[in-house]
Amino acid sequence: MNALFNEIVGCRYYTMQRSVFGGYRANVFNFLNTRQTEHQDSEKRLRAVARFVAGKLATDATRLNFRTYDDDWDDDDDQPKVQQEDVKYINILRLTGPMTRGGGECSYGSLEMRDRLMQAADRDDVVGHIIYCRTPGGMATTLIDFRKAIDYIRERGQKIYMFCDGTVASGGVFLSAMCDGVFVYNGEDEIGGIGMYTAFFTMENGAVNSITQEKYVEYYADKSTEKNRAYRDGGDMELIKKETNEYLDELLTAMKQDRPSIKEEQMNGAMFKMKDVVGTIIDGICTLPELCERIYGEWAATQPASTRNTAEDNNQSNINQQTNPKMSKEYKNLASLAGYEADATMVSDNEGLLTLQPQEADAMEERLQAMTEQSATLEAENTSLKEGNNAMSTALANMAVERDAALREVRELKETLEKDDITKGEEIRTEMQAQLDEAATRYAALEDEKKKVENTLAEVTTEKNNLEASAKTAAETAAQQLAEKEQIINDLQAQLAEANSGSGSKVNAGESPKTNGDTAGASQMTSAPAWDNSKSAAENVKAMDDYMKRQKDSVK
Repeated sequence: MNALFNEIVGCRYYTMQRSVFGGYRANVFNFLNTRQTEHQDSEKRLRAVARFVAGKLATDATRLNFRTYDDDWDDDDDQPKVQQEDVKYINILRLTGPMTRGGGECSYGSLEMRDRLMQAADRDDVVGHIIYCRTPGGMATTLIDFRKAIDYIRERGQKIYMFCDGTVASGGVFLSAMCDGVFVYNGEDEIGGIGMYTAFFTMENGAVNSITQEKYVEYYADKSTEKNRAYRDGGDMELIKKETNEYLDELLTAMKQDRPSIKEEQMNGAMFKMKDVVGTIIDGICTLPELCERIYGEWAATQPASTRNTAEDNNQSNINQQTNPKMSKEYKNLASLAGYEADATMVSDNEGLLTLQPQEADAMEERLQAMTEQSATLEAENTSLKEGNNAMSTALANMAVERDAALREVRELKETLEKDDITKGEEIRTEMQAQLDEAATRYAALEDEKKKVENTLAEVTTEKNNLEASAKTAAETAAQQLAEKEQIINDLQAQLAEANSGSGSKVNAGESPKTNGDTAGASQMTSAPAWDNSKSAAENVKAMDDYMKRQKDSVK
């Protein structure tokens, strides 16, 4: 249990179901606190073997479930004695817990599993391997151990399959892709969870346990600047993200190479029912004994006839033929020749004998005759095609000569045209340069003319502004003079009104004037001239001056 605890709290990368990770951690801590645990003795059994005697599975199917069968390579007491060369084994490794390297009280680690697989592969009587699997996944580093063991097995010409009997998730699926085939017992079980996450637990330097008052203190030597760098201060999450994604990319690339049939959408962490991913993640549904017979049959098909027929020498051939479905053979092409439908199949009996009925033989003979005639026709057509091909080759050779001559003429013509183009180009360039120079001269002249016009316009504008200023000044002066004249007129009119109003309020002292009693001369007063807009300001001012002069003269 201590070993399992060390891996759970010490590993950074997991290909494991999240809920299982949390549950295992809680259970491990509970065990360390109470020193109590529960496990079945059967959980400690790592390996079983499927024993074949003279080509027949001799191990009872019920004894392949790891509950009662020991991992014994030797002959069982209840089995008849047979020659050693007729006994073959399929090694079955049990992986039914979290995938850790060191293992624990209730599970084996990938280190020991690797060694057990390699030890079994070294045996001459082992013809294949099965990983009996039910796992939530675990530490990603365990996959390296399994990869080495599987490579070792294949170097010895053996195959390894996975048999899923329960949920297989995450790291277990990565492992399944490494195998030569994946079969399941129950299609309703789930498989998937392909992905990775990282998890670790840290304590801040100086943290105090609220119950025991123990203080957590850590110190890193001055020269240990990179030690536990990823965990300090809660972890550098950007670095952790980068490393986790890179690690997962490596695993997914390897998985795609190991199992090309898997789909991209099945590698994002989702879980699937096993029956729904047949043909992609898994290869089929069967029982464990059926898988054992499949592996043995594949191995037997690769062996020399003398090796396969050892059982016959021991009078065991009939037993083999009854138990090994590979002894009978299907003949689809013969069924087609016999005139059957496209999906029909002719099958030999358990002794490998194929019996033909007369009508079947007649049909096959007729078909073969037709095929022979067709073959002769095709041969004649082939000869004609060869002759046509030879003629075509000759024509192509002649065309190649003509093509080369034409290409040579084209090349020479192109060179000539290029020379002519260079001469014409120089002439055109000279003419265009002359036109450009003329245009530049005209442009310069237009620029000078433009400047002259701009200068004249500036002078006229200045003169206009001066005239407008003079006119404004003259108008202001005339208006001022007019106001003064109007004031004089108003004053005179006031004096006149006062003179016409009779004597004043005071009596003049002294003698009466000599002209007292005489009639006063009548004054010829006229109204002031109005401003005439048809006249200039100077003319209006002169008219007012003339009027004022006359008024003064009339008063005298």
